[in-house]
Amino acid sequence: LTLIYAMLSPKAPLPSAVRVIAPWEDVARPTRVHILQVTPGDSEVYQGESVAIAAEVAGSVDREQGVRVVFSSLDGRTVNQSVPLVAAAGESWFRAPVPPGTAGIEEDLVYHVEAGDARSAEYQLRVSPAPTIWVEQLEYAFPKYTGLEPETVERQGDIRALEGTRVTIRA
Repeated sequence: LTLIYAMLSPKAPLPSAVRVIAPWEDVARPTRVHILQVTPGDSEVYQGESVAIAAEVAGSVDREQGVRVVFSSLDGRTVNQSVPLVAAAGESWFRAPVPPGTAGIEEDLVYHVEAGDARSAEYQLRVSPAPTIWVEQLEYAFPKYTGLEPETVERQGDIRALEGTRVTIRA
């Protein structure tokens, strides 16, 4: 009977048996769908960036539930927000940007991927402030053929000059 059950069951019986015999072990529950890999996993990103979450999924995925990434902010402002992951025809990799839209990530997030009856481990995206530069002064030395005197511009980062102009940036 056990052999027939093992052959006909949609889920592997061995992990269930191990979970019953040794509940203290970290054995994942058996599922019909398997999440093989999640990228970027635990990662560090710059504030304002969008992150492409991707998951490799094996098994039959329910079209209604699909594959989705579920994320929450560590400060509790965003809780269990879900974004569907999509795959090109015939691919096992599902992808989507987090957060959706153009806003980018503003605070640390935890996320996991859900597909059918499977759920991945939790991962964390740590947010670092984006590097910034404070430009104090631009000094322009124009080419001789222009006849223009050197010019200094205070607190402006946009460099606008003729080709061949030498610019000194003090930042």
